[in-house]
Amino acid sequence: MIVVVQIFMAASLGALLLRNGRNGNGRYAVAADTSRPYLLGAVDTDASQIYAEIPLDAKLLNLDKQALDEAYHAQLQNLWVVWLKGQAGDPTYFTNGLKIARRAYKQASDQIAKREKQLSSGPDRTDERR
Repeated sequence: MIVVVQIFMAASLGALLLRNGRNGNGRYAVAADTSRPYLLGAVDTDASQIYAEIPLDAKLLNLDKQALDEAYHAQLQNLWVVWLKGQAGDPTYFTNGLKIARRAYKQASDQIAKREKQLSSGPDRTDERR
């Protein structure tokens, strides 16, 4: 009797697993037309869009610089913690994480420097006195 119940439960579980994620006609449903798998290599690295449609503001730009430095520092701490928890084994993930963090930091700091140059060079000086 127990074997029959176990077989029935396994069959029911199998049916539920096979049906999971499918709509009524047996196809997998897509959440939206714009849905796509997230691939790390396919990330758009156009950093020029960081400040798109954001008005210039000297005070906030200084806070942006400070926050970028703090975020970079926090990311480095996270990389070290994870690496040390893994008993300092294969450094590949640490090295990749460090490369990504440095590339992102450089992109963001370049955009901040560009904004600082805009603030210092022109009549564009909007919202500078807050």
